[in-house]
Amino acid sequence: MFDGSLNGHKLRTVMNFRMIRRVLVLILAGCAEICASPFTFTTIDFPGSLFTSPVAINDPGDIVGQYDTSHGFLLSNGLFSTIDYPGALDTALTGITNSGEIAGFTNGTIGPTFLLSGDVYSTVAFPGANRTAVFGISNSGKLVGQYFVGFAQHGFVESNGVFNTIDVAGAFAANPFGVNDAGQIVGEYCNSHAFLLSGGAFTNLDVPGSVSSAATGINDSGQIVGWYNGAAGRHAFLRSGGTLSTIDVTGAFGTAATGINDSGQIVGGYSDSAGFHGFLATPTPEPASVLVLAFGPRRHPDHAKTLPFGPLVIVPLPTSQQQSSGIRDIL
Repeated sequence: MFDGSLNGHKLRTVMNFRMIRRVLVLILAGCAEICASPFTFTTIDFPGSLFTSPVAINDPGDIVGQYDTSHGFLLSNGLFSTIDYPGALDTALTGITNSGEIAGFTNGTIGPTFLLSGDVYSTVAFPGANRTAVFGISNSGKLVGQYFVGFAQHGFVESNGVFNTIDVAGAFAANPFGVNDAGQIVGEYCNSHAFLLSGGAFTNLDVPGSVSSAATGINDSGQIVGWYNGAAGRHAFLRSGGTLSTIDVTGAFGTAATGINDSGQIVGGYSDSAGFHGFLATPTPEPASVLVLAFGPRRHPDHAKTLPFGPLVIVPLPTSQQQSSGIRDIL
């Protein structure tokens, strides 16, 4: 009888410990689900400006973009620097490599599209074009952008001094915005559809249910960022590992992502009643895997949540719109 009571006491004790452990796990999982965010957000405002628009970020964390709609800026180690092409009316910086080489362009007829290495500017011009603009640069120096011949608009990629045209069959305009070291290119066509160009073939990346979409940045892991317009306004998105998530800055009228580095840090912009601001979204470490395995993927609150339609639906272009060569002699 004594042994039976002792055994019963041990059994109750084990059950109680299991119950306590389960309650603790539930509490911790609840906190991970309710309290945790996949990103830590930092606002980027050029001092004294009502308009700050970051465009790209490299792996060391240097950020380039535009402020006051007319000046280029570099944000490095917490310090802003103005970078304006000499003599130009306005300057936009659109890309930066890990070594610090900066790509940009100017509007109007005074200034060109350029690369800036240290203090030395070099111009970029598609052969025979009357206008060229660089929208992105990879760490290895590949360039993407657009050019005009007369009023005809085309996309392009440049690698080691060789230019090639990017045209989506049946589309009146293609705008390549980002490129990684593998030569994968993202952008938009017809001003409303997002695309990925990889291995010489185009894939449509429109967000399901959106009115329009644009893919603006891709890192060497293949993570893609961009924005889409829906019934509730403009939202940023991240495509990672086949899953599409929306990213909204809390309280913003609209949010757009423009660049992503190999660490998964994202830059972009958002608007509110005070103006247009930049943001840096830094990934937050995931909670303990046991919690995720026990209770499934967590639903991200408010400013970053998994879209209700779940995984990204990748819709290949119709066969007639796929170009086996993708672009003319790409890379």
